[in-house]
Amino acid sequence: MFFAGAGVYAQDLVECKRIEHDQLIIASQETLLFLRCRARQVAYEAPRLKGVSQRVKDDLVFACLDQADAVEHQLRVRHGYSREALARQRCELSGALTPGG
Repeated sequence: MFFAGAGVYAQDLVECKRIEHDQLIIASQETLLFLRCRARQVAYEAPRLKGVSQRVKDDLVFACLDQADAVEHQLRVRHGYSREALARQRCELSGALTPGG
């Protein structure tokens, strides 16, 4: 029972759910930066989660990375951004963890 509860806690902590098509269409560079920062933060925090399997930890990290990849792809396809242009923005763990900020 404790193990199942820890898994639910881990999922709630991260909240990297699949992005809906409507959200992808309106995603901005700020959204991409936020998701990259979130993925970086989760990659840092996931190994420290206690009471969850390595698979759950990996799933958390990959879910966040998948979000960022989906938004990056959408920006490149719909708005013509290059990978290089999108890669210029950097994430600072102490800041930039909110959209638009």
